Amino acid sequence: MTGLQALAPWVARATRSLLRTVRPGGGTTLPGWVAVRLDPDFVRRTARRYPLRVVITGTNGKTSTMTLLRHLLEAGGRRVVANEEGANLQQGIAAALLDGPGDALVMEVDEAAFPKLAPALDPHLVLVTGLFRDQLDRFGEVQTTRRHLQRAIDALPEAQLLLNGDDPLVASLAIEGRSQAFRAALPAMEVPSDTPSCPRCGGELAYAERYYAHLGRFHCDACGLTNPDTPYRAVLDEAGLELAGVRYPPLPPYLHPYSATAALAAARMLGETPRLESWPGSVGGRGESRLIEGRRVSLALVKNPASMSWNLAQAAADATVFLINDGAADGVDVSWLWDARYRDEMGEVEVSGTRALEMLTRLRYLEPRPCARAHATPHEALTAAVRGVPEGGHVLVLSTYTNLKNAHQLLGRPLAEGVAAPTELPADGVGGSAPGERRASVARSARPVRIAWLYPDQMGTYGDGGNPVVLARRLKWRGRDAEVLRVDVGDALPRDVDAVLMGGGEDLAQGLVLEDLRRHRADLAALLDDGVAALMVCGGYQLLGETFEVADGTLEGLGLLPVTTVRGEPRLVGRLLVEGPWAAEPLVGFENHGGFTRLHGGEPLGTVALGHGNAYQGAEGEGVVVGHAVGTYLHGPALARNPWLADRLLGWIAERRGWPALEALDDGVERVAATRLYPKGWEPGATKAPAPAVR
Repeated sequence: MTGLQALAPWVARATRSLLRTVRPGGGTTLPGWVAVRLDPDFVRRTARRYPLRVVITGTNGKTSTMTLLRHLLEAGGRRVVANEEGANLQQGIAAALLDGPGDALVMEVDEAAFPKLAPALDPHLVLVTGLFRDQLDRFGEVQTTRRHLQRAIDALPEAQLLLNGDDPLVASLAIEGRSQAFRAALPAMEVPSDTPSCPRCGGELAYAERYYAHLGRFHCDACGLTNPDTPYRAVLDEAGLELAGVRYPPLPPYLHPYSATAALAAARMLGETPRLESWPGSVGGRGESRLIEGRRVSLALVKNPASMSWNLAQAAADATVFLINDGAADGVDVSWLWDARYRDEMGEVEVSGTRALEMLTRLRYLEPRPCARAHATPHEALTAAVRGVPEGGHVLVLSTYTNLKNAHQLLGRPLAEGVAAPTELPADGVGGSAPGERRASVARSARPVRIAWLYPDQMGTYGDGGNPVVLARRLKWRGRDAEVLRVDVGDALPRDVDAVLMGGGEDLAQGLVLEDLRRHRADLAALLDDGVAALMVCGGYQLLGETFEVADGTLEGLGLLPVTTVRGEPRLVGRLLVEGPWAAEPLVGFENHGGFTRLHGGEPLGTVALGHGNAYQGAEGEGVVVGHAVGTYLHGPALARNPWLADRLLGWIAERRGWPALEALDDGVERVAATRLYPKGWEPGATKAPAPAVR
């Protein structure tokens, strides 16, 4: 050991002491950075001193699982060192290792950092909580996360595995002879699946029972992947949770059943027989409740459709606060807001954060639509919510990661003295009239506009299911009726439709729908020739092209769009800003694709001001327009972020139906939200955004 390596823990601890003197509660990562800077092998060298090492990873539930497992092991007499603040990257783990001696190490590890950190920690047990869509700007797609974990687990031949047996993405990581599973059946909840296809073979997953998202009782007929048998299957009822014949108290609101089951199962695998009279408290404000001016205020972390849907479903609230940021730890892409399931009754809704206006836009398109306002600061949003409900009422605060600590601190501070005028949603309808009043002026004999939505379960990974919702609502606000027709694998394609929409999906999902889509080629061609409006996003755009390249070759597309797509490097991920003649204003969105697309006809949807579009750095423009068909890589969803593009498609529908020109709607919120995403110094009409602004 060198002199610097010997000094590393001493200097790092001194740094932590200084930080905690200046800012109590701080020092969760910087001391670890100091330790690793002085001794790059600090994590490996220090971790090996612990006779028992447990690593917890996955997208959801790491912190609550780690906290409960630590509590259970300490109740059994072990001295446990853990990263209790949830700092789960290298610096945070190194900082936790400064806590000194112990006989058990329990660390939660970020799923992206796991391949690098797992060999250094050399765990005896790896617990994988679950894999959901999370920060796709980092991973590209959830299958990529799974593959990274699989390779890292394969490199740990001595580690035992404890896997979520209700999650096919996680259950497929099992290795014969050293894997156990935990399971916890839940009441059914409608949340879109993050893996419509089998993660092992790409076949279709069938469910005897689906709990929420892709968790449930599943089976793949092609390869046989199914839920494993396990002694660690929880039974949940009003009296509490039962596991392996032991009854536990009812779960508190902040503790997810899967987190509780995972921790209890892990403790049993490690030789403990856990018994609890009460559950430990929440961590870092997650799930915490406090009384503020006579109102109960609850705080929860949300970061993907599963966590948002779960927290909204747990308890009714008299007011709801959404604090939505897009920092690096949150994920730059907030299209997941469109895949969550919202309660019909959320009370008055207050919104804040860096992406507050995108949240406000999402709320605009809900039905029934809540009364919602956006505030400049989280403090003002919380104040408005608390003072807007009667004494004894309940306020639910849902925060993304980078706002969570601030929100937790706000629970202990006085409310704001005053609240500035918030941004409010416009009234539905045209010119201040209600949709019903507009409908009276429309011929009642006109049939509803019919929108075919292709493969919503397989091709809707990035919020693209919002596109048909946007078209239907914008027609309704103009007094026109609309119906959205789902077209799933095996269904017939309706021929009397006015629009056809398809979103993007992961590579395995695209392969799953391709053969079924080919059945509809002739009908789709006839619809496009007849002037039906079409929007094909990302994977849908590629499938309707002439050819597209996959890992093991080139596949024939439908040939309905004059484009070819090849695999390329790097994966094109990030914000996308496009200018062109097909929309009244610049188009904003998020792209996430590994395909490079070249046009052989048609026109580009626009030129790229920021991002990549069809190919690296915008070399081929963005998207394609052929007749009334649009192909694009814009997610967001595209039509919610860009109502001017939605109205272009609706204008084509009106033209084909012989209607007069569409009346204008108030899209002020969307317009301000879009301009806030423009890079600093960029103005419409400029060819490219300044390079330093690229995220």
